[in-house]
Amino acid sequence: MRRKANTTIAMILILFVALFFTQPQTALADSGAGGLGTSADPFLVRDIADLKKIGTGTDGWTFDACYLLANDIDATSGYNYVIADAGEAETGGYGSEITSQIFYGEFDGGGHTITLNINISYAAKVGLFGVVGEGAVIKNLNVAGNVEGKSHVGGIAGVNRGTIKNCVSAVNTKGILGIAGIAGTNSNLVENCFATGKTEGNSMVGGVVGQNNKGAIRKCGSTGDVISHMDGAGGIAGVSLEYGSVVEESYATGDVTGVFRVGGLVGQTERSYIKDCYAMGTVEGGTFVGGLIGESRESEIKNCYAAGNVSASGDNAGGLVGAAYVEARVNDCAALGETVESPYTAGRIAASKSFGPYFNNNFAHEDMETIPATDAEPDVFDKQGGDLDLSDPSTYHQRFFQFILQWDFENIWYWDCEDSLPKLGARGECENNPCACEKRDIETGSGTNKDPFLVYDVFDLRKIGSGVDGWTYTASYLLARDIETPKYYHYEIADGGVYAGVTRVFNGVFDGGGHMITIRMGQKNFLVGGIFGEIGYNGVVKNSRVDGSITGWWTVGGVAATNRGKVENCVVGADISGIKYVGGVIGMNSGTVENCHATGNVDGSEYVGGVVGTGNGDIKNSGSKGDVTGNSDYVGGVTGLQNAGCQGYN
Repeated sequence: MRRKANTTIAMILILFVALFFTQPQTALADSGAGGLGTSADPFLVRDIADLKKIGTGTDGWTFDACYLLANDIDATSGYNYVIADAGEAETGGYGSEITSQIFYGEFDGGGHTITLNINISYAAKVGLFGVVGEGAVIKNLNVAGNVEGKSHVGGIAGVNRGTIKNCVSAVNTKGILGIAGIAGTNSNLVENCFATGKTEGNSMVGGVVGQNNKGAIRKCGSTGDVISHMDGAGGIAGVSLEYGSVVEESYATGDVTGVFRVGGLVGQTERSYIKDCYAMGTVEGGTFVGGLIGESRESEIKNCYAAGNVSASGDNAGGLVGAAYVEARVNDCAALGETVESPYTAGRIAASKSFGPYFNNNFAHEDMETIPATDAEPDVFDKQGGDLDLSDPSTYHQRFFQFILQWDFENIWYWDCEDSLPKLGARGECENNPCACEKRDIETGSGTNKDPFLVYDVFDLRKIGSGVDGWTYTASYLLARDIETPKYYHYEIADGGVYAGVTRVFNGVFDGGGHMITIRMGQKNFLVGGIFGEIGYNGVVKNSRVDGSITGWWTVGGVAATNRGKVENCVVGADISGIKYVGGVIGMNSGTVENCHATGNVDGSEYVGGVVGTGNGDIKNSGSKGDVTGNSDYVGGVTGLQNAGCQGYN
């Protein structure tokens, strides 16, 4: 009896242990969790059922938990569903958002792909996710298939207020308002994301983002076509609006078609910053059509190019910008397409600009055809831009963009040798991109007084002060041969401004070696010098010769606009003209000018001198032989006004 009782107790214990340890494991397997929902141990998403489970609260699957996609999921059948739709899928966007139905967690795609077939044509905020909330992160995710909704439609998210990064969308998206491959609307960050699908809608239609509203789009690309049936179409974003909106280091290569405000990159920019971007597709539309931007207001566009042809059935077609208004800025950009066409107004850089836009240092394909033709002269400061000969390898290559346009080829750009175009993604100037260095197999020096950097061409002039290869404003330089600057050259070294924390004042040594710099510079600007804008207290410029013509507004000189250092043994044969503080050698001098001679004519209004316009520095053994004219006070053969020693002739 005792043995039978012991046997019974043992069997009960075994059964209890089996039930105790197997029941939780069964529950874990049923939940599909595979984790705790934390960043370190996320819930694992394996199938459609798991996608629908996100946000239900079951087993802790809330909208603020962390998830990891464990494998590819085919959701093309039986999944017409939006995660975290904020309650608006049912209201068509006419109700109020339900904050408890917004995703605030983290979803890591693990490099896997979810293939979708979502069609909720009456709904707002449609995508794999409806609304990605503040602080939420969607990353490392690929999506494919088709997504259709009414408004705010994206392959990854209808609305993004968090961060979407390292994602790829091959989704074809379609809707009415705010349609894009990644996020229909973005008000925070979309980074390192790429879209390859077709995007179609009525308004605010973009390859990556439909409406960028106080958001940032960084290091993104789009290769799919974009179609808008009404207003706002762009290869990257349909529109970019409000202060804080940024599009940087991004590109679009697909064709863009629309009606109003159509751009290869962005259809409309307002109070936005667009930098280091390019668009290569054909752009067609009605009115305000641009190779890069359709219409720009109160925005800055810098270091960008457009290479596609532009056609407008209405007014305002521009190779870069259709129209620029209200203090829009377009600087250091290039329009490289072959044709820009409109029945009314067409321009190589922009068709029209008004209410204070600022254009500076922009260039256009010399053989670009504008229809109707314009008789305006090429001008880097205006709508037509300076001429750029794409067929001349001596002037059109990486060094043009690097030193004339001042693009960053160390961290942002590289030169595509096959396409002969700059592309995004720095590869290193020589070791990974040898064609960038083919023409530089020459002695260059080390930048010291005994072994100065050797200056061979206009690109080397522009390189001074860039910091590239040690070419700073305090190094030593020697002109190795005569240089004749091309017609697009409108620059002085060290213009006196501050950029990226560097004060652009020359405090090094520049030895012209007796060689000639022939320049034809015309700037609607201040501080215009044939070689330098501002020479600092420690700067020395010597043995230099300047010829040609130099035109500016205030503070204009043949060698430098302003000198606080020493300029010696220089000869200027260039004609100099300006308004105020105009000199044959220096516009305004508080340093020393010694043994310098001007033979060209000098023309201005007041403070006009054959050698120095005005100053309190020294002028020694210097003079002028050309005509000096002015129509106001302080006009002289050597100096207009001098408050220090002067030993000169005229």
